[in-house]
Amino acid sequence: MSTYKVGFIGSGKMATAIAAGIVNKNIFASNEILASDISSESLKAFSQACGADTCSDNDKVIRECQTIILAVKPQVAEAVCSELNLSPNSHIISIAAGLKMASLQKWLKTEKITRVMPNTPLMVGKGASAYCCSESISNEEQELVETIFGSAGIIHKVEEKDIDAVTGVSGSGPAYVFEFIQALTNAGIENDLSPETSLELAVQTVAGAAEMVARKMGSPDELRDAVTSPNGTTYAALQVMKQQNFRKLISDSVDAAVKRSIELGNG
Repeated sequence: MSTYKVGFIGSGKMATAIAAGIVNKNIFASNEILASDISSESLKAFSQACGADTCSDNDKVIRECQTIILAVKPQVAEAVCSELNLSPNSHIISIAAGLKMASLQKWLKTEKITRVMPNTPLMVGKGASAYCCSESISNEEQELVETIFGSAGIIHKVEEKDIDAVTGVSGSGPAYVFEFIQALTNAGIENDLSPETSLELAVQTVAGAAEMVARKMGSPDELRDAVTSPNGTTYAALQVMKQQNFRKLISDSVDAAVKRSIELGNG
């Protein structure tokens, strides 16, 4: 009988981050994880990150593991899934963006599907993930999903209809934050700060502000008001944001991501 507890089909950066989180939090030992991929370079990086066994044979992962994380690109998912011969007990956890449960069930010929939308900060233990699952997934299997993805951040259960919104907010969200950090950095440079100093100040400011909200020191609106003096420097900056309708810009950006996620799901 196999000693592997969880398998990965696809060993890219997200899969590697998940596996490293599992091992670092002692959820499973490295010798209880198996990954397959067509890229030997990707497999090498995966093994170096978490010490797990790897192979180039997807069927081996299917044979050896009951819980399988499908971590392939959405564009190749149908081709990969169609070649898999699952056992009746196989539980597939898909992290492929946009792919609906119904499509996965059709391609894989199984009802036992969980969809997870993680994000890239999972790579540093600060992930924000959400999941939905089919009715055939047991409470024990749901708890395992929450344990695996909760090992590298937070995870929430949602309805499948909400996954597109999750994609727009947290799935794509890190890119919005990176864009803000770069814009803040550029503004500092334009005002004669060195690139290094400006970047460090911008990064720490975003991280510190997020930590204040995370520690429930106040709502974002309350914390903003607390640092804003009438006619002060922050007030002047916020007036520009208000004039430029900053919040509407963010809302429109999220809406665009949600729309694209829906389009991907509809094929």
